[in-house]
Amino acid sequence: YEAGPLCILQNLYLGSEQNAQDKAMLEEANIHYILNVAQEGPPRTNRAISLTPDSLPRTLKYKKVHWSHNQEQLSKDLGELFGFIDRARVEGLGVLVHCQCGVSRSASLIIAYVMRTLHLPLNEAYSFVKLRSPHISPNLSLVYQLIELE
Repeated sequence: YEAGPLCILQNLYLGSEQNAQDKAMLEEANIHYILNVAQEGPPRTNRAISLTPDSLPRTLKYKKVHWSHNQEQLSKDLGELFGFIDRARVEGLGVLVHCQCGVSRSASLIIAYVMRTLHLPLNEAYSFVKLRSPHISPNLSLVYQLIELE
C-alpha cells in the first residue's frame, strides 16, 4: 500500500504496517484508531511514529492482537475487534486495520466485518473488499474460517 491505505467502508481503511507508522498519512485520512492483527512487531522507519502504548499520541487509540498466518479460531476475537472498529466509525473517526502487508490477516478481518455490517455472504463480501483493495489474498486457512462465519 505504497500510496497509503485504501478505504473499504466509510472511516474503515485497510493497509500495511508501514501505513500505520506514517503520521502525516494518518492525520490526512483522519485515522485515530489503529488495529494491528500482525504477530510480528513493526519495523522502525525515519518518519515512523512509535507504536508502543506509552509513546502513542493521546488522540490515537491502538489495539494489537497477535494473529499468525495460520491463526485458528478467529471468531473468538471478532466481537472485541468489531467493537473497536465500530467505536471509531460511530465517533466519525478513521480506523486503520493492518497486518504486516495488508494482504491476508487484516483482509480476512475486514471481510468478516463487511459480512456482518452489510449482511453479505462471504463471496459477496470478498468481492466488495477486493474491488476496493485488489491487493488482498487471504490464505486458505483464514478463508475456511470465514466460510464457517456464514
